[in-house]
Amino acid sequence: MCDAIQLSQRSDSAVPRWGGREIDVTGSITINRPAEELYRFWRNFENLPRIMTHLESVQVTGDRRSHWKAKAPVGSTVEWDAEITEDRPNELIAWRSLEGADVENSGAVRFVPAPGGRGTEVHVEMR
Repeated sequence: MCDAIQLSQRSDSAVPRWGGREIDVTGSITINRPAEELYRFWRNFENLPRIMTHLESVQVTGDRRSHWKAKAPVGSTVEWDAEITEDRPNELIAWRSLEGADVENSGAVRFVPAPGGRGTEVHVEMR
C-alpha cells in the first residue's frame, strides 16, 4: 500500500494558502483501496513516516496521544505531542497539537468512497 500512496502523492494537489502566520494546507488523492484499509494505515501513526518524508518518527504514547518529530529548515528538528480530537472509524481522524509544541498544528484526514467504485478519496486538511 505504501508504494501506491507514494506514487499517488506525486500528483497530489496540496496547495498552501498564506493567511497571517498560519498556513492552511489541503490535499486530496484517490487511492484504489477500501476506506477501512486506508483508515487502519493512517490510524497507526507510526506508519506515517513511510509516506511523509519530512517526518522522522511518530511514537504512540497513549490511546489518543502521540509524539511527533519532523525535519525543519536548516537541518533542525521540531517536535510536538498531539491528541486525537475526533475518531470515526473508516471515515475521519482529526487531531491537534498540545501545549508546548514547537509547531502548533491541527488537522483532519477524511476517507470518502470514490465514485464509480474506484477506491477511496483521501482528503487531508492541516493548519
